[in-house]
Amino acid sequence: MLKSTEKHIEVNSIAKESKLEGVLNTEGDVRIDGQLTGAIITKGKLVLGTSGIIEGEVDCTSAIIS
Repeated sequence: MLKSTEKHIEVNSIAKESKLEGVLNTEGDVRIDGQLTGAIITKGKLVLGTSGIIEGEVDCTSAIIS
């Protein structure tokens, strides 16, 4: 399980070549290396990896786009 270095909480992750459809709603950080179609709502940080694809809405505190 990935851990956030800033908050010491778990990081939600969608791995490369994985696909998720729907709404991801979380308090923690999120890393996307696969594909998400829908929405991400997080009070944490969003990290979009080089292979990551988001088709939809994003609501986050901060984001890092590779």
